[in-house]
Amino acid sequence: MDNCYAHAICISYFKVKDFKILEEIFKSGYILSRNEQRKQGKRNVSNSIITACFNGMDYISLCDLMMSHDGYSSYDMYIRKGLSLLLDRDLSVIKPKLIDQNDFMYFNTYTFCGKERFTDLIDEVQVKDQISLKHLLGISLSLSVFRSFHDEEYLINYLKYVNFIQDKYNYDVPIYNLDDKSLIKIKK
Repeated sequence: MDNCYAHAICISYFKVKDFKILEEIFKSGYILSRNEQRKQGKRNVSNSIITACFNGMDYISLCDLMMSHDGYSSYDMYIRKGLSLLLDRDLSVIKPKLIDQNDFMYFNTYTFCGKERFTDLIDEVQVKDQISLKHLLGISLSLSVFRSFHDEEYLINYLKYVNFIQDKYNYDVPIYNLDDKSLIKIKK
């Protein structure tokens, strides 16, 4: 599981809206940038430019699970706080230039200049436009974070619904616990 990229579908602390986003991704077979979503007539998850951060409108942010997550990282800010898709390393990624996380006075310059990519997260990489789910290896979530917000019954139902969506669109990938990288067994 460490030898892959992770894409957080939403920072939701595991709410029902995760299912709508997951279903859209599985239905289309792609993770799309905000501009690609618009071109296909899809409603963006968020229209706020603040949530787009340094990936802007044309790039998709990923967490490189092989990189260090010590400090201000995409792993802590995004991956652990919601449902994530695990992707193989056979992607054409861009490693953005790392800038200081408090340097937001140049936010518009960094985000919209278009020539060089920037990030304030030490483990972020980016992909332009779209990622095919042919690269999908699994799904992950942090059980410790999940359990700090929800009870065991909610967890069981949440995981069952994730599997339902996978079955509906003919995907069959394992679900992993980020905390210890173990496979999560789903009670039938």
